[in-house]
Amino acid sequence: MAVRKLFWEDPYLTQTTARVTGVHGAEVTVDRTVAFAFSGGQHSDRGTIGGHEILDADVRADEIVYTLPADHGLTPDDIVVVAIDWYARYRIMRLDFAWSAGSIAEAFPLVLRDLRRLVAADLEIASGYSDESAQHRYWHIEGFAQVPCGGTHIRRTGELGEISLKRENPGAGKERIEIRLLD
Repeated sequence: MAVRKLFWEDPYLTQTTARVTGVHGAEVTVDRTVAFAFSGGQHSDRGTIGGHEILDADVRADEIVYTLPADHGLTPDDIVVVAIDWYARYRIMRLDFAWSAGSIAEAFPLVLRDLRRLVAADLEIASGYSDESAQHRYWHIEGFAQVPCGGTHIRRTGELGEISLKRENPGAGKERIEIRLLD
């Protein structure tokens, strides 16, 4: 049975009660979760399951396998609280877009100008499934973009707030924008 991914239903949810569905050493699965596992470039949530720190989260087919400390003591059918570090999640939710044309550094004034307009407009950010059976998701801002992404996202562009930009060169002819939240 697939884990119910509550972070897609409500990315603002910070905890839930869940039933442990499997335990294999330090690896644990649950029937429902608010803790996002690395996907689409978005980092996994930091958090706890039953009070034990989530050390790693891995998507395997329709499950999320969480690695906890080896001495967690959980057993199948235990009822636990799955909780996330909201501050860390919210910062990640506020930083998700891509640029692929020309030199990034040359585009900074344009990107910042348009981003400030987008933030000031406080537009709705919708997310949903493009193919629910395959778990393919997207986010969409009317008049701006629809982007395939399985991560968690803020509800409105106004939540982004003020940012600064820095050029990053990870190699192999790639350029990226490092985005820093100023609040």
